[in-house]
Amino acid sequence: MMNPITGLLMALGALTALFVGGWTTAVRAVRGDQAARPSPATDARMPGATHIAVGAVTNFFDTLGIGTFATTKALLRRL
Repeated sequence: MMNPITGLLMALGALTALFVGGWTTAVRAVRGDQAARPSPATDARMPGATHIAVGAVTNFFDTLGIGTFATTKALLRRL
């Protein structure tokens, strides 16, 4: 007889594989469509150093309880 925890972990692993497969298919479709119709909504490039720095600063402020929306908007306006 199978342990319930083993069954739960197997189900979780199967759902994770299904999610990763669907996500990969969606990203490949967007990247393939991006060449035909470039749009900011389908921009699937990796973030640059500036974007990573903005994310780090806003996450730090969010940890302090300041929030992220206003700081992100203010920093991205300056780019």
